[in-house]
Order: sequence, then C-alpha cells, then structure tokens
Amino acid sequence: MKVHCQTCGTDFRLDDSLVPPEGAWVRCSQCGDVFQVIPEVQEQAPPPPETTPQEPEQTFYEAVSAALPQEPVPPAAPQEPAPSQQAGFWAEEATASSLDLSVMERAEQERARKRADFGLEQRPEIAQRPPGGPLFKAFFWLIGILLLAAITALGSVVVMSRLGVGHEVVERAARLPGMAPLLGRSAKGGSRAAAITAVSMSLVEVKSFNRINETSGRIFVIQGKVVNHHQRPRTSVLVQGTLHDATGKTVRQASSYAGSVFTPEELRFLSLGAIERRLSSPLALDAKPYVVAPGESLPFMIVLTNVPDQPLEYTAAVVGSDPAEERPVLR
Repeated sequence: MKVHCQTCGTDFRLDDSLVPPEGAWVRCSQCGDVFQVIPEVQEQAPPPPETTPQEPEQTFYEAVSAALPQEPVPPAAPQEPAPSQQAGFWAEEATASSLDLSVMERAEQERARKRADFGLEQRPEIAQRPPGGPLFKAFFWLIGILLLAAITALGSVVVMSRLGVGHEVVERAARLPGMAPLLGRSAKGGSRAAAITAVSMSLVEVKSFNRINETSGRIFVIQGKVVNHHQRPRTSVLVQGTLHDATGKTVRQASSYAGSVFTPEELRFLSLGAIERRLSSPLALDAKPYVVAPGESLPFMIVLTNVPDQPLEYTAAVVGSDPAEERPVLR
C-alpha cells in the first residue's frame, strides 16, 4: 500500500501484511514523525449462495434409536485459558492494534520501530556539489577585473604609441619585459630599426602644415624626402617626428615608414585608422616594399593628431632602415 507523510510530503510503500485491519502507527524515516496508517478496504467477493443440504435417508437402526428415549448429557464445563496464554493474547492484541512509541518499553519500541520502518522505500540521497562560498566568488571576480584592466591598459599604450601621444608613458612601458617589440622599441630605448643598423641617411625638403580631417579634426603633418647615403639599397626606412613646446618638452611623437604619402583630399576624407595603417607599413599598396637606391631619395609623411593649440616646434629624423636588394622595386 502507498503511505504519505503529511509533515514532509514524502511517499513510501508499505507491505500490506504488516498493517492489521484496525491500523498501525508508523514512523517516517525522513522527518521522524509518527502517524497512523489505516489499511485500504478491499472489496470482498460475494459469498456463494447457500444450498440446503439434503438429509440422508435413515436406516432402520437409526430410526429405531431416534424413537427410543435418550438420557440427557450434562454440559461440559468451560475451560479457562491459562494465565500466561491470556497475558500473551492481550499483549499481542495491544501490539497489533497500536504502535504508539510513547507508551511502549524500550524493547517493544525497538521492535515497533523496525516493524514500522520495514517496507518503506527511502529516496536515495543525491550527492550535491558544495556551492562556492562568497570568498571564492569574490576572488574569481577580482581576477577577472584585474585581467580586463591589464588588457585595457596594454591596448591604450599601443594606441598611444601609434598616435604619438603620451611619450613618457610609452617609453616607460617599453622598458617592461616583452613590451619593447610590441611598441616598436628596442630594449635599450628608441626604435627597433635604430638598434639594428647605424643611420646613414638625411632629410631634405622638410616642411609642416595643418589639415582638417573630417573624422579626427585638426591634424599636424610633417612631410619631406629621405636621401640614402649608404652604398647599397635600403628599405623599411623609418622616420620619426616629434613636437616640442617652448620649454623643449615632448608633446607629441609619431613614426612612419618612408614611401607612403597622401593627397590633400585623402588627408581630409580618409579615417585616421586608414592613414595609420598605411604609414605603419613598409609595403606599398601592391604589397611590394619601398626601396631607395644609393644616392636617391624617397618621400615620407608623418601625421600627428590631438595637437594642442599652442606654439610648437617640430623635429624629424631617420631612426632606422634595412638592407634591400640591389635592384630597387619601387622608388
């Protein structure tokens, strides 16, 4: 039969043979509550129709014996049950009719408890994963915030290096392990190309002017030509432009590879990202490197943004180049 605990709502199955007709008290194995269980009433089959037994025919001897008078037989005295049997009977009746754990002795309680628990189907305990405490969650969020802040700071330094702003911050970041190649600097400072080879080039026809860009506003442009004084062709010629205030402090700084120049229309309508991509690449639009032969010149252009509105002075210098093939590809 199915047993339902009203206290905790747990369902069990109990063997019908363990519950007497008048009911029994059982204990829930989940919450320990004791409640009464009444067996389900089962429909009994209708009794078979009674048949009148036919009296057998009496013999001549039985008929004569029935006609003769018979002496009455004294009734037998009723036998009283033994005291031990009577006590056991009432104990059994009490046990069968009730399993009240509060009035039984210890031995009877143990037996009643085993009888009540027998046949009850307990639900298996599901192993639950211990939830993470608040300290673990706080540590997890702290690590995530620190990682996000580091990535943001790294991206900001790279952008500042590309735009030529925050010169002091970029130089300090370049001294950190692994940051110099990312920022285009050598481990001892300066550009990576300057650490590779000694510069033997000069700048001619250098000039500067302001332009208005549709997306970034006012930009400062340094333009000129690079003359190769090496005995062999050079490529990847890197030119650096710097803006100084009246005290000689560096205000803006940017670098670009010689070869890429822009028309006034391009300086006005191209986005700053497109201009930066072309100036930071030593390759032409056809993916071939810019090469300058010995004694020849190669144009260059440096674009600086976020220029403060104050009197400034600028300088430009070749900071590095690489050897190229004997035959120039593009001049």
